[in-house]
Amino acid sequence: MPNDGAPIADPSNEVCPDFASGLYAPLRDDIRRGMVASDEETIVRLVQLWTQDHNLRLERWLEYQQEAAEAAEEAERQWQATEDEARALAEQVAECEWIEVEKKKLKIGDFNESKQIPNVLLPHPSQYAIQKLKQFEYVELWYFSPDGYCEATRESRSTADDALGIAKSDEVLTLKLAASIKASKNALLDHELPMTDFLQAKNTFLQQVKLASWPEKHLNVLLLFY
Repeated sequence: MPNDGAPIADPSNEVCPDFASGLYAPLRDDIRRGMVASDEETIVRLVQLWTQDHNLRLERWLEYQQEAAEAAEEAERQWQATEDEARALAEQVAECEWIEVEKKKLKIGDFNESKQIPNVLLPHPSQYAIQKLKQFEYVELWYFSPDGYCEATRESRSTADDALGIAKSDEVLTLKLAASIKASKNALLDHELPMTDFLQAKNTFLQQVKLASWPEKHLNVLLLFY
């Protein structure tokens, strides 16, 4: 009968013993006396018993080999999955490190190579006037006159860019750049401007309104108005 443990050798190459030889004569005599059978019948019986045991052990060996192969495949699959996870984690860490390095690199400003340099340098109004235009609010034309531009230039040289001020809108207080909320005490109403200043201011005002991305139909109305 087969052992209860795992097979230790492949029985497929085993050869049935020669039970007809003199080596097995005492065994045949004992079996014959008990079975009251001839010598030939005893030999056949011995071969049958051996063959039955051999087939059982061979079947068990094949089952063991199949289980061992499946276990090896599962172990290989788990090992491959572990390697894939480790590789994916390493790639993710490397990508995060690359992103951090890229963030710390100095960036050079981009430009439109097809855009031509203007022949005329537009004057830069005050931050207060620019903020008003961005919010689509009324702002005096004086800020776009020569005097307004001169004051804006002086203020930009004397006022810190990061100075903050408190602005109130709809009962809510917010911190904004002081230059963007501080009106000029020298600003004149539109009807107080000299005609020459008015003509210059309305032209630069229209240019700044366009830069502030006002809707096209509003720009057209302003052009007709002025």
